[in-house]
Amino acid sequence: MSYIYDILLNFNDCLYDFYDWNKNDNISHIKKIPILKISTKKLKEIITNNIVFDNELLEKIKDKTEEYTNHKSKKIEYAFLLSDGISVIGLKITKDNLYSKLLVDEEVDVLDVVLRLKESVVNYKILSKKENDFYKTRKENELEKKALKELNSIIKKNNVLELQYLYYDCFNEKNDNIDKIKETLYNKILSGDITKKVNEFINLKKCIKH
Repeated sequence: MSYIYDILLNFNDCLYDFYDWNKNDNISHIKKIPILKISTKKLKEIITNNIVFDNELLEKIKDKTEEYTNHKSKKIEYAFLLSDGISVIGLKITKDNLYSKLLVDEEVDVLDVVLRLKESVVNYKILSKKENDFYKTRKENELEKKALKELNSIIKKNNVLELQYLYYDCFNEKNDNIDKIKETLYNKILSGDITKKVNEFINLKKCIKH
């Protein structure tokens, strides 16, 4: 097994570019981590879907990653890098899969190593499509989550008038079909078409309450 040494990773449920890292993020200074080469198709599937890795792979990488902590090092049970020779991602398997991109200069160095690797067998099962869009910025994903949370809250309260008002505010037309309103609002938030509008609506509600 091949390893990469001395890199920084920022594990999150979304795959953020280095320029989207926040100063409050829990950045991991990795001392040593295994790397596996896979096809571009597989890498894309792993990034865009909720998946479960095969137990054989997990046993192969178990306790192979070490992280610096206060001048010491500790093992991370399940963590590794994946690359298709074009890009590199880090994964940390806990209750959920957490992802990290690399700093640009460190990714360039890792890709030099990947050039000399053969593709590994990485088996996994796709459970569902991920809702997070990895091609959106961190801010866009956070605003989307906030908008979806607000929509779900209104739906749970069965606030028909608020749903109708939000729909009218977003599309400038009336609609009495509540099921259609819910479906349209949900889909348009995911597409990013009305995320800004919904967040403006949230801010307006806060102002009215105060």
